[in-house]
Amino acid sequence: MLNKDYEINSKQLFWKFRPEDGLFYHPKYPWERGDLHFKEFRGEYDTLWRSGLGYIAYGAEETKQGIINCFRPYIIGEQRDPSRTKYQASRASNRFGEDDVSRDQIILALASLEFNGDIEEVKEIASRLSFRLSRRFLMTPTMWFWVKYLATREEKWKNRFAFMLTLEHAVNIPVTKFLRWLAGANKPIPLPHDQHSELPYKKGIRYWLYKTLGYPEYGLHFAAWQQYVTQFGGILGKINTKLMRWQMEDSNILLRMLTGESVSVVEMQQVKPTNTFIWQRRHDVATAWIYELDEKKAQFNNIEVDILEAVMKHSNKSKV
Repeated sequence: MLNKDYEINSKQLFWKFRPEDGLFYHPKYPWERGDLHFKEFRGEYDTLWRSGLGYIAYGAEETKQGIINCFRPYIIGEQRDPSRTKYQASRASNRFGEDDVSRDQIILALASLEFNGDIEEVKEIASRLSFRLSRRFLMTPTMWFWVKYLATREEKWKNRFAFMLTLEHAVNIPVTKFLRWLAGANKPIPLPHDQHSELPYKKGIRYWLYKTLGYPEYGLHFAAWQQYVTQFGGILGKINTKLMRWQMEDSNILLRMLTGESVSVVEMQQVKPTNTFIWQRRHDVATAWIYELDEKKAQFNNIEVDILEAVMKHSNKSKV
């Protein structure tokens, strides 16, 4: 359930809806400095990503506008030709993080707009994105083909995206499965935990190879959204879906749903909210400080759980 009350969001909740810009933040960590602009609404480094998830979960018009406002128009060249207008994305409002906005921020923003049927807005933004997303990050070829399809709706771009995504997974996923087995990182780790907890694997060269060369679960999460909002079938669709399911954990309800698997309401009701977005992490590897949220922090705006219901409704509607 989405709560828009300023006081409840700023003082109580973990997933914080900020009325000023319609975006989602979270509390600052103990080691973070204060901020005069965002105040209690921190986590601005991943705000566009988090708000994409929030727009999928709740479909609030304020969040849609907040996401769109994170794409600033600028004109290339001295002639100031409007036809050469491009969009520069930012990580949060107030042009925060324009220099290092990353692929994951933009993928979730576009996927959330596509999920909610904002096709014209998606086409407008996608058609004006540069291959260089920021001073720090470029698109990958796979993302470029996906963005070109969103901008044009031409089948040739969808086919190229499907081929590249399947090719990536055909290489990355078997290698990652082998490296994870080699490292011994294949046993569930109970919460709470962080990278310094007692772990069922050793942090030696094998673990380093897995963490350095393995396909991260957040990459699988973004790929699942890309495929979900840009459905492609045929042999590539079957191969890619099987590869993704081979990589994901059985406990990852969201990824199972995004790849077309049926999930029961009982399974969804048993999910316990955490201080992260657990659907893009693994339970057998500890890379961050993760714990379950108490009832007060998760009373409203529980994106991690609420997004499951939104995807279920969307999938059932698409089948009709």
